[in-house]
Amino acid sequence: MSFQGHRPESQPLPPTARLPGAPQHAAPVGQPSQALRPAGSPAQPIQAPPAQSRVVAQLPPRRPPRQAGRFSFLRSLRWRLAIAFVGFLAVAFLLLGAFLFLTIRPYLRGEALTRIEVSAAKQAASTKTTFDSQVSIDLGQPSPAFEHTIGAAIGGLPDVQEVLLVDPGASQVVAGAPSNLIGQPAPYLDLAQLERQRRQGSNLATYQPSGSGMGVVLIGFTCKNCTTLGRAHAAVIEVITNFASVNAVIARLMLYVAIGMGVLVVLAVLLGIPLIRRALRPLTRMTTTTEAIASGDLSQRVNLPHSGDEIGELSASFDGMIERIEAAFAAQRESEEHMRQFVADASHELRTPLTSIRGFTDVLLRGAKDDPETAEQVLRAMQRESERMSRLVHDLLTLARLDAGRQLTFQQFDLVALIGESVDQARILAGNRAVTMRTDGGGPLLIMGDQDKIKQVLLVLLDNALKYGRQGPDGWVQAQVSRSPDLAQIVIVDNGPGIAPEHLPHIFERFYRADKMRSRSGYTNQHLAVGGPQSSTGVLKAMNAGGSGLGLPIALAIIQAHKGSIWAHSQGGQGAQFTIRLPRHP
Repeated sequence: MSFQGHRPESQPLPPTARLPGAPQHAAPVGQPSQALRPAGSPAQPIQAPPAQSRVVAQLPPRRPPRQAGRFSFLRSLRWRLAIAFVGFLAVAFLLLGAFLFLTIRPYLRGEALTRIEVSAAKQAASTKTTFDSQVSIDLGQPSPAFEHTIGAAIGGLPDVQEVLLVDPGASQVVAGAPSNLIGQPAPYLDLAQLERQRRQGSNLATYQPSGSGMGVVLIGFTCKNCTTLGRAHAAVIEVITNFASVNAVIARLMLYVAIGMGVLVVLAVLLGIPLIRRALRPLTRMTTTTEAIASGDLSQRVNLPHSGDEIGELSASFDGMIERIEAAFAAQRESEEHMRQFVADASHELRTPLTSIRGFTDVLLRGAKDDPETAEQVLRAMQRESERMSRLVHDLLTLARLDAGRQLTFQQFDLVALIGESVDQARILAGNRAVTMRTDGGGPLLIMGDQDKIKQVLLVLLDNALKYGRQGPDGWVQAQVSRSPDLAQIVIVDNGPGIAPEHLPHIFERFYRADKMRSRSGYTNQHLAVGGPQSSTGVLKAMNAGGSGLGLPIALAIIQAHKGSIWAHSQGGQGAQFTIRLPRHP
């Protein structure tokens, strides 16, 4: 009798159940499984994976490259960046030219108009006496007096286009050049500008008529016979400029800006493209690495020096992603290898009872059924083998359900009472050996968990301790329980021979059995933690002689489902110790 927990009646595996450790799809779709080969066909050996496995997953077909066209080079990021950079420079210079044109031109025109105003006023004042002595005007008739004096003096100034004498009453030109304007309305005349200046005590006004591109200077003065014979009247000298020198300066400035823009664009093309090519070289390297990885070589890395820019961060993230992918594929290959070994071990374990049953059936068919005593012995042997196979199938189903993440039934229970109950059941198989329990004296220890599953773990550990512990009257097994604010700890310890060091690394592999792994020769202190402080993963294996080798894997799966940990400690000649830690509030 073995304490491996309460075993219900054997049940057939459901069609959708899978063996523990096996992936959801054990074989690629479209390939027949060896488990379904026809009867009588030779068994195919399990082939080991190659030393360096490549990625064999079916990848989607790559999109065919676009055909090269006249402007296919524009698809290159290098050329697009270069064009964008050159375009940005061109737009920047255009905006600069527009800014200079719209800001400097009004300023220069204003300065030129002020300069003409000052110079024209001086010339008008210095030549007015001469003009007054020479003027002789018949209204509506040309008179050279103005043109020879004031007009000539002001007309010789830079940028002055026209100098006109205007009758403010009629707003007509009475003298000046060109002569065809005499008797006509004065161009660009705005007497309101001069009137506002007169209120402020000035006879000078300057303005730029909107949309004309011209500048006007109005000079007010009084003269006799200049507009009406024999009478003194107010007159206005209108000086018109077209800003020729200012426009020439603006044109030269725009030319310089255009030449500078062209030079810089050429320099940008000559220097920018190599710089962009150098800046994008890491991306080219990443592209080459990606193509190598796509072909199946997951060992490739970009390995760019992290300069702190976006490309360096992308490279580091890319290398990290590939490392995780490579680790995932390595874990997948390891899982597949474990699955192959698991299926081989399970097949071997199931083949043994099936072979025995078939042999017993042959014995019965050869005539043993006619002997009642022999037939009874054969049938009992067949029953034992059937029960053994049922226990193995049940253990496989239990592991499959635990591996599939089936929800456990969590409820609050007293762990101290559960351990006492398990110890009482273990005493039935202990014979004259002592099976005791020691608590920390803290009274009931309430935890949340699946009570039946935790009891199954306890019975597995106690059964192993009895089978492999000291068999004489001086042998003993003890269950110890202690607590902390967050954890509950269970220790199952015996005074047997311990676990030999050559078996200790393997006792946590499924289907591993070593009936002599606690032999009394050659012991050293060994400690192995699985899911505990020294190790975060692992599989504890059952150590019951003649068992399936699945007791402790089931125990580990149950403890991990409770977010706990379990590990083994063996000290040569001083027995073995299994420790369980469970959170009190998972």
